[in-house]
Amino acid sequence: MSSLKEITRRLTEYAQAELARFHRGHAMNRHLVTACDQIEKVTKSGDSIETATTIAAMFLLRDQQPRRFASDRGFIGQTVRQFRLPSGIARGVTYDPNTDQTKGWFRPMSRKATEQLGRIIIEAYKPWLVHLKQAEGRLQEEEQRISRDLAAAFDGARRQAAE
Repeated sequence: MSSLKEITRRLTEYAQAELARFHRGHAMNRHLVTACDQIEKVTKSGDSIETATTIAAMFLLRDQQPRRFASDRGFIGQTVRQFRLPSGIARGVTYDPNTDQTKGWFRPMSRKATEQLGRIIIEAYKPWLVHLKQAEGRLQEEEQRISRDLAAAFDGARRQAAE
């Protein structure tokens, strides 16, 4: 788990360094500045393990059910959305006096800022995601081996019962 906290720390440091450059007056891409601002807010208020687990779940979902994402851009957009949701910075609430209720809504980012943020977080979590995918592959191989062993044992038991 310390590796996840290290990833979060490095993400935060990167975002803070880019924002500091911007605040010192350096000309920068505004979408990168927005992405770094979002990273800083999420890492400040979110749990590093929950964030990493959410990103990993998105990648496993894409591997196991690729039809859920129409394109890579759609996958990145949903990954960014899930990255931002737990911290609360992606949600807004408006009071409707006509119905006397509050209505929740999602606060979107521009497409280019979403792409920037997606590239940054995917690059940051890539080593951990590769490790996770390898572990998932080993788990699936083990499950298949156990299934084969059980099937072979039941077949042997049926043959003995038939004799």
